[in-house]
Parts: sequence; structure tokens; C-alpha cells
Amino acid sequence: MNVTGTLNVLWAAKECGVPAVVAASTSAIYGDDPVFPKRER
Repeated sequence: MNVTGTLNVLWAAKECGVPAVVAASTSAIYGDDPVFPKRER
């Protein structure tokens, strides 16, 4: 987990008055499981 990078983005957004920060990810974090749909663990 990139905690320092995340905090830097959040602090910069706050300083610039950004109303929202969107976090995006990928299903690749769940590995090569062939089962669909993917379920959070």
C-alpha cells in the first residue's frame, strides 16, 4: 500500500480545493482466478 503517495495526493487536493478524489483499481489485484464475477475478499 502506498500510504505516503496517497497522503500526498489527498493533501494536495485539499490545498487546491479539489472537492473529491477518485481512487481507481483493477481486478488484477485478485489474481488469475477464472471465476466471474470477481468478489471482494
